[in-house]
Amino acid sequence: MDESLGFFKANVLFKHFEVKGAADRVLIYLTLYTTQCLKRLETCAAPADGLKALTAMAHESFTLPGTPRPVSRRAPPLLDRVSAPPPTQVTRASLLAGSSRSRPARRNQVRVACAVRAAQLRSSHTSAQHPPGADLCRGYLRQVREELGKRLVAKVYDENGQPSKFWLVFAKRKFMNKTL
Repeated sequence: MDESLGFFKANVLFKHFEVKGAADRVLIYLTLYTTQCLKRLETCAAPADGLKALTAMAHESFTLPGTPRPVSRRAPPLLDRVSAPPPTQVTRASLLAGSSRSRPARRNQVRVACAVRAAQLRSSHTSAQHPPGADLCRGYLRQVREELGKRLVAKVYDENGQPSKFWLVFAKRKFMNKTL
């Protein structure tokens, strides 16, 4: 953690970073997270506000590095779920004769299509996206994020409570053109 803050200003200028092991992956993650923290600290005038903002940011939900982003669970529009019947020639007599009989059948089609779509959504969100130990890893990263925030506030703000422009200028930089 001290290494990521100590070499942050130099590392953030890199466009490529050779990963040689797990420690390099953690360093990359902490560098990307530090950039997010600096963006959040730009809006905080006092160290107490900055510490509060970064602690809240550390406890926000986040995806684990290397896992796919969560798929939105919003159901597609009704027209996508139910296939439309083939076009037929409509006459007044067919409308009068079929309107009362076709409504229950149409409702059943919609119910079946909704049930099928719900089953598809349930099966797509299986434990494959949440491997064993994911919660433990997420807990460790949450602790690292919180500690990094505390140490970063101590570095960014001086003893008078003024933010250092030499740290906040790096909030605009992107490390390897990536974000978390």
